[in-house]
Amino acid sequence: MAIIRVESNFNPEVSSHKGAFGLMQLMPDTARWMVDDGHFDSHFLDRLEEPAVNIHMGSWYIGQLLRQFDDNPVAAIAAYNAGPGRVAEWIEENEWDGDVRNLEDIPYGETRHYVQRVLYYYRKYKEVHPEIQSNTSSSVALTGEAFTNFSG
Repeated sequence: MAIIRVESNFNPEVSSHKGAFGLMQLMPDTARWMVDDGHFDSHFLDRLEEPAVNIHMGSWYIGQLLRQFDDNPVAAIAAYNAGPGRVAEWIEENEWDGDVRNLEDIPYGETRHYVQRVLYYYRKYKEVHPEIQSNTSSSVALTGEAFTNFSG
């Protein structure tokens, strides 16, 4: 929910100047990759503006980023904004270690601010919903995996 709050402020019709759209501000190329890689049927591409489809695909993508970054939700959040290749490069080249305590080391100011905002709203949502866990089930807490069984 925190990612949706930062990405779209819960407006399913918003689009960015970079071409992202929907609640989770999916980039069309990212959605196309998910389809081409066999994770989703092609009919999802025509329905990306639908909130349930957008959340379903965006949540899957966040889960993929969590797996790619060894269940590190902070690195996954950064990758959702800057791209996984850039974040992997930052970590590999010791520009940023992926640690929440070192957010100031994130090379892109936009991404640094993005991560800070997502974490701020995540904490706020946890205050309202204390049942949200802060452990390895972070993928559930950060992505709303209630949509993982969505069949469209």
